[in-house]
Amino acid sequence: MSAQQAPTEPASMFAQIIIEVLIGRRSVHQVSRWTTTECFGALAKRVELTRALSAPVDASGHDVVVRRVRTYRARTGAVEVAAVVEAPSRIHAVAMRLESSGHKWLITALEVG
Repeated sequence: MSAQQAPTEPASMFAQIIIEVLIGRRSVHQVSRWTTTECFGALAKRVELTRALSAPVDASGHDVVVRRVRTYRARTGAVEVAAVVEAPSRIHAVAMRLESSGHKWLITALEVG
């Protein structure tokens, strides 16, 4: 997909993977190629804190499902994304900014609720 088109499919994939990282199904390092250094650092810190403060979530038999994705083209090469993602224990809101970098999209800002 071109970085000029609205990246709904990559945004959906990123939202799902981010939640899978937060619930412990995936390693945080699996998202490093799609994030800026600052965004990856913030996510890694959140994963560390979440795992230290929370009981483990049994996510083994339940899928993480992206229920809705909305994109807004902020400018050429930059898209704001809002997604609703259902995880085994709760529903999450994911907001992120994607910016084109060559032929791929990078997550440059991320908020998860």
